[in-house]
Formats: sequence, structure tokens, C-alpha cells
Amino acid sequence: MDPRKKQQLLDKINTNDSTITSISFYDNMIYNHAKDEFDYVEKKDRLDIIDALIKAKNTQIVALAFAGNAFAENKEIGDDEAIQIAKLLKQKDALPNLQRLRFIGCNVSASGAKAIAEGLKEKNLKSLDFAFNNLQDQGAQALAQALVTHPTITFFDICSNNISENALKEFLKTVEKNSTLTTLGVGHNLQDENAQAALNNQVKVLMNRNALAAQNSAPNFGTVRTISDGFVNSNSGNTSVALNNESGLQTRRDTKFRNLKVTI
Repeated sequence: MDPRKKQQLLDKINTNDSTITSISFYDNMIYNHAKDEFDYVEKKDRLDIIDALIKAKNTQIVALAFAGNAFAENKEIGDDEAIQIAKLLKQKDALPNLQRLRFIGCNVSASGAKAIAEGLKEKNLKSLDFAFNNLQDQGAQALAQALVTHPTITFFDICSNNISENALKEFLKTVEKNSTLTTLGVGHNLQDENAQAALNNQVKVLMNRNALAAQNSAPNFGTVRTISDGFVNSNSGNTSVALNNESGLQTRRDTKFRNLKVTI
């Protein structure tokens, strides 16, 4: 990253600049929301920026996004970034207003997921997205346990993470203790289409239950995010393309997950 631009960003983070409300990385790029442009970043740049976020008492930033090419063999973003973000989550005065955290199409494994899970209790996140990573069974279960004690998360996605059928069943048994989730994605983890469909139906029942429980206090569940293979939103029975516009990060997944296109 250009040293001058990097220092400008670090200064804005440290001075609590109100023009910076979200930071988005895409592979080896960082998106400048204010100027609508991308800048090249190396791994050290990413970690330096996260380190600044840990140290600064910034109250303006509400969203952090890390995204990559889900089908690339060598991914730029992975456990190093997840573990650094976990350190941030554990600091009560680091980004206290953070609401949305995304690692989409990266290379986060169980170790990164476990680190994130340990830090969740210190933040009031509303949205957590780990689609197209490599969490596997242990990572999924660690996050499930964290969700039970995290009452503010309403959106959670672990689609396409190499999670086994038994682990997904255990995941749902654990997550069903959480009554605030209204959007949950577990699709494209199993090769057996019938087994995946059965789990998707369980998710739909769970999301409908939570929707009914929340009707009095939150009748509007926002943007429809429904996909026929396991990405279920509680206020819609449709099966269509999911479009998510939160925090300036727009994620479009086709119904077969053949492509992951991220524009910010």
C-alpha cells in the first residue's frame, strides 16, 4: 500500500474520523469507500491496519469485511487476519460499535474460527459471515457455542465450509438455543443432496420459530436473503438469489453457488 495513503488511513482510525465507518479488504486490495477506489495492500499492511484498530478507541467503525475469491487455490486472507481480529474483539474499547464482521471466500480454518468465537462475548455484533471458508467441524461447533451466549446476532452464515453431516446436526442442536437468529446459512457443506435438503428444512423451521417469537418486538426482518439450498431468512418462503447490501458490501451468490462476486 502506498505509505502516504496508509498513514492517512491510520490517522483517520486513530482520530476517530467520522468519514470512516467501514473497512473492506478484497484479496490483496483495500476499498476506499470515500473515494470509491481500490488500493493494493500486502499482508503486512492488512495486519498493521488491524493492529491500529486494536489500539485506537474508534467508535465510528461499524463494519469490517474480508473477502476473497472463494475458488482460488491460493487465498490472500486467512487465519492470520482472523486471529488478529479476535484480539480486537477481546478488547472492550476497540471498535465498541462494531456490528458486522465478514470473512467471505477466505481461507479461515478451525483455528481462526475458534479465536473469533472466544472474542464474540465482548462485542454486540449483529451479523457474522463465514461463507466459503474451511471451518470444518471444530470451527463450526466453536462458533455454535459462541452463538448460544451472543443474543444480538441475527445473521449468521457458514455455507460451504467442509462441515460434515454429524457436525451440522450438532451445530443445529446447539444453535436452536439461540432465539434471536433470523437468517442462517448452512448450505453447500454436504455432497449428499438429500441430507443437505433435510438440514435446510431444519434451518427453515428454526428460523420460522425465531421469527414468530420476535414479531412483537421486531416485525421487520429487513432484506430477504433466501436460497433454496440452506440460506434461509425467517420472513420469506421464496427461493431466490440472495442480495445483501449491509455495510456497503454487496454479496451476490447464485442459487448453485457457482460464483461468488463481491463488489463494495
